[in-house]
Amino acid sequence: MAEHDNAVRGDLVSSVLRQLLRTTTQTGIFTHVLAAQLGIGATDLECFALLADLGPTSAGQLAEMLSLTTGAITGVVDRLEAAGFVVRDSDPNDRRRVIVRPVAARMTELDQAIEPLRRATMESLAAYTDDDFRRLLDFHERACEVMHEQTSRLKTEQSAVPGSTYSTQLGNVGDGSFEFAGGASGVSISANDQLDELYRAVFNGPQPVVRVRDGNLTFGYRRTGLFDFGKRSGIVALNPNIPWTIRLRGGASQTSVDARELNVREIAVTDGANNLQLSLADAHGIVRICLAGGVNEVQIRRPVGVPVQVQVYGGANRLEFDGQRFGAIGGDLRLATPGCELARDRYDIEVRGGATRLGIHQV
Repeated sequence: MAEHDNAVRGDLVSSVLRQLLRTTTQTGIFTHVLAAQLGIGATDLECFALLADLGPTSAGQLAEMLSLTTGAITGVVDRLEAAGFVVRDSDPNDRRRVIVRPVAARMTELDQAIEPLRRATMESLAAYTDDDFRRLLDFHERACEVMHEQTSRLKTEQSAVPGSTYSTQLGNVGDGSFEFAGGASGVSISANDQLDELYRAVFNGPQPVVRVRDGNLTFGYRRTGLFDFGKRSGIVALNPNIPWTIRLRGGASQTSVDARELNVREIAVTDGANNLQLSLADAHGIVRICLAGGVNEVQIRRPVGVPVQVQVYGGANRLEFDGQRFGAIGGDLRLATPGCELARDRYDIEVRGGATRLGIHQV
C-alpha cells in the first residue's frame, strides 16, 4: 500500500513539474510578445520587471539574478537607458559602483500592459478560496527556491570544464577569506579588476571543487591520479576593496601571490612551500605571513620603507634579507628593520621547519 501511495505521489509531482515547465515556456512567449509591444528585447524586459519588483539595484546583482555576464548586463542596461526605462546612478557609498533605477513612468506603462493578464487570471481562478491562494503562493515560493538551487548546481557542473570561469558577485560582503585546501600548485593569486565581483577564477587541467559562503571561498581538488598534480594550474583574482585572509593548506608549489593591489590581513601556508613568490603592498596594521613545514626557493617582496621582522625556526641556508646575505645558519634566527617593534604598520614573517633560498627584499 505504501509503495502504491509513493508511486501515485511521484506521478503527481512529475505531472506538476511538467505543467510548471509548460507554464514557464508560455510565460517566456508572453514576455517576448509584450517586450516587442514595449519596443525592447525580452531579456531587457526581464531585467526591467526585476527592477520594478526590487527597486534600485546594482548592475552586478542584476547580472547574478539573471545569470548574465558583466558585459551582457552592461548591454542590457545600455538599451534600457536609451529607451528611457532606467537611469544610472553612482552608489553614494562607493562611487565606482553603478546603481540602476527604474523610471516611474515606464513602471506605470508596464503595469498597464499586464493589467489584462491580471484580470484574466483573477477570472480563471475565481473559484479559489483565500486559503487556496495561500497554498498556491507557498507552492510557487518553494518551486522558485528549488529552481534557484538546481540552477546553481548546473552552473557549478558547467564550470567543471577546463578553462571555464568561476565567479561570484560581491554583494554586501565586507571581508573575505580565501582557502586552498589539499595543496596549491601552479596557482596565481592577484587583484580582480571587476570591482562588483567577490572573485573570478579560471583553472586548467583538473577542476577544483569551489565552495562560496558569504565572503568565504574554499578551493580544493578531488582525489586525482598520482601524476595529475603537476598538471594543475589556475588564476584566482580577488576583490581589491575588501580585506582578505589567504590560506594555502597542504603546501604550495610554483605559486604566486601578487598582493600589491590587495588589502591583505594574513597569508598562511602549511605543509611546506617550494618556489613561492609573494609581492606585497604597504602594510595596514600588523600583517602576518606564516610559512610552516619548511620552505625552498621563496621570494617575498615589499615596498621600500615598509617595516618587517623575520623569524626562522629550524635553521636557514642561503638567506637574503634587504641585501644582506647569510650562509648556513643553525638554530633559530630573528631579523628586523630598524624600529620595527614600534611600527604600527608592518609585516611579521614567521617560517617554521627551516628555510633554503629564502629572500625578503624591498622593491
